[in-house]
Amino acid sequence: GYELQRGGSDQELLSLGLKAGSVVVLLIAGVAFWNSRLRREVKLRKAAERRIRYVATHDELTGLPNRNLLSDRLEQTILQHQRSNKAFAMMFLDLDGFKIINDDFGHEYGDELLVQAAQRLTGVLRKSDTVCRYGGDEFVVLLPSTNNVNAALAVARKLVVHLARPYKVKSQTLDVSVSIGVAMFPKHGVDEQTLLRSADKAMYAAKAAGKNDVRMAG
Repeated sequence: GYELQRGGSDQELLSLGLKAGSVVVLLIAGVAFWNSRLRREVKLRKAAERRIRYVATHDELTGLPNRNLLSDRLEQTILQHQRSNKAFAMMFLDLDGFKIINDDFGHEYGDELLVQAAQRLTGVLRKSDTVCRYGGDEFVVLLPSTNNVNAALAVARKLVVHLARPYKVKSQTLDVSVSIGVAMFPKHGVDEQTLLRSADKAMYAAKAAGKNDVRMAG
């Protein structure tokens, strides 16, 4: 009937069908390729956003939380403990003798020592604790579930022992110690700045007492 009405053969009809099918296949392939490209771009964009958030909240050298992330976690901890009327501890740490290592061996050695010190800190503390590189060779530790002085001092003394072990950097064996100041919420402060100042002041008291030591805020 087709040949009589249109004047075309079955072969022509088959060829037309194949051409139409090819166009459909190409369209489907094009849509699939475009969707795949969109998914890849979305994935790359999300990865870039995650990287930006990470850089904004973590120290580039050690990978530890930075001041921004510490401030956020400390604020949340204060709010939670105000509601439950519970105490928690935080510490200010400063490495003793770090400047000498930087001056004698160079920043490359100092940076590697900081990385190893950061690893020791995270290795000793619990996952619920926050270890922040506050700046230079200073660290701040937030202990949200440590609610009494004796427990906080015990953790601090453990850190003193672990951080004072010799560091192997390239072919050199390097030695530093740490001075730690401890502050308790709410006794030594009910806000971020007051707690940090209290712990920092106690840390300087530990340095003044001969370093490689721990002091509780007054």
